[in-house]
Order: sequence, then structure tokens, then C-alpha cells
Amino acid sequence: MLGAFYGGANLAMSSVAPGTHYTISIYENSLSDVPIWVTDSMVTHTTSAGGLMIWQDLQGWAQVQVITGALTIDQIQFDAEIPIDDTHVYHYKSMIPVGPVVPQSNTVTFPSGLSLAANPLSAGLTNGANEIGLLIDGETISTWNGLGFETYAYHQVSNSWSDGGAHPTSAPSLPPGKGFFFFNPGPTTNITFKGLLTPGPGVTNAIQLQRGYSLVGSMVPATVTNITSAPVNLPLIDGMIVVTWSGSNYVYTSYDSGFGGWVDANYAPVPAPSYSTGQGFFLFNPQRGPAVWVQSLP
Repeated sequence: MLGAFYGGANLAMSSVAPGTHYTISIYENSLSDVPIWVTDSMVTHTTSAGGLMIWQDLQGWAQVQVITGALTIDQIQFDAEIPIDDTHVYHYKSMIPVGPVVPQSNTVTFPSGLSLAANPLSAGLTNGANEIGLLIDGETISTWNGLGFETYAYHQVSNSWSDGGAHPTSAPSLPPGKGFFFFNPGPTTNITFKGLLTPGPGVTNAIQLQRGYSLVGSMVPATVTNITSAPVNLPLIDGMIVVTWSGSNYVYTSYDSGFGGWVDANYAPVPAPSYSTGQGFFLFNPQRGPAVWVQSLP
């Protein structure tokens, strides 16, 4: 947590290694009149946060994503005219590689009706549905908060979103690794996602799978016949359950060493679940604590 004082607050990052990725969440009660700056220790000029965005009207929660390059970042200056009330820093080591970043594209087919999906590429500032190009008039997106669903509906005429209570809201954030239900009110549609690989080539990323159910997707866009195979590499946990969607109902596949491996809901032997780029699924972690899902690209 950063201290707050009149004129702004700052985070020293002089010891950050090149290629390190930071997400910084900021909360302010009032509007600020000046932007957020990132200062590099080896240069004299300042740039916007990671080149992604400068906020000039920050109110409530917002996030800055910063990727260090060949040089380390000395500090981030939240140069607000009012105090920053509460700032938390989340560190994801080597989430994005150093060097040239090459945009990718992946096309995912969304059938009519409900499907479980996941954004395969990182795009925009928050990976909002409006930033990743997932916009169909009348669509609904439902994310999982650990206890239930949070629903968002898109209205093309007004280019706006509403929540499950029909109240105005913002587009949902759908970063790679986060699964969601998508309701397509029209015919089968292909959506082309464009953005960056997370993790990028040569680096490793780890997702924490909390105890109980998580709605997730592979951060690596890949199609495999066995979901535990590289590069998807879902960890094999005794007692785990992978829950997919058939288009009309849930399909439960469990890994149980006592029954010889993968079994269906009736404990009959079945092949390991497959995985396709852009697919979402529920994962039940039976452990007392989190499991770690490690993924990397060569």
C-alpha cells in the first residue's frame, strides 16, 4: 500500500528487473486534473503508463499496467491534486517478454445461444469486451465471482452496457485466463480476437486456482486433445473436476486415481477432456489451498 499525500503518491521501482509486468490498482474519491506518469531511471523524459493510457479524470478504481523494458522503471508518479486513498500493487513476474511485441489474432466461433468462452489474447487497457471486439447486439456475458454469476448485457443502439438488474454499467473485463458464459442472440458468429500473447514466447505465467470452482480458460491460445498436455498444461490434481458446456448442459469429467484416471459423472472411464482456443470451463480444485496452473511458450 502506498502512502497518500497532497500532490500525489509514488512507487519506487528501481529494483525491478527488465521484462517485469505490474498491474497497479488506484482508488480516488475525486477527479484528478493531471495524468499518471511513469519515469524511467535511465532517461529524463516521462511517458504514460506502459504507453497504454494516461488518466486525466480518475475517480473510483482504475488500473495501470506497466511493462518494464530493457531499462528499469525508477518510479511511477500518481500526480493527482488530491490524495490517493488506497493503492495496491500486484506483481506478475515475467508475464510479458522484453523485446518487440508482435500482435496475434485468433478466430473463435460462437454458436447461437450459450457457450463457455475465454479471451485468448490481451488487448486494450482492461481487456474489456468493448476492447477485445466481443460486441453483438443483445449479447449477454456472465462472469463467475466465486459464489455466483455477474451478468452484463450489450445494447448496440446506445453502445452501452447494463447489469443483471438492467442498471447501467461498464463493459466486463475479460483478461486471458478468465472464463465466461457468452449468450449469442443471433446465428453462429466468428469473432477474431487481436492482441498479445500472455505469456509471451520464452516466459512463464502462473494462474492461482482457488479451492472450489473457478471459471477459467487457457492463457495460451492452443488446441489440444488432452487438456493437461502442453502448451495448455492444466495441472493434474487427484479429485479435480473439469466442467464443460455442451450447448445445452454441463458435462462433468473428473480425475480420480482410485478409479484409474479420468471418469464421467457415473464414474465410467473416459478420455481426458480436450481444449480448444477460446474455450472456457469450470475447474473444481479439491485441495485445501490454491493450485498453480503454469503455462509457457518456447
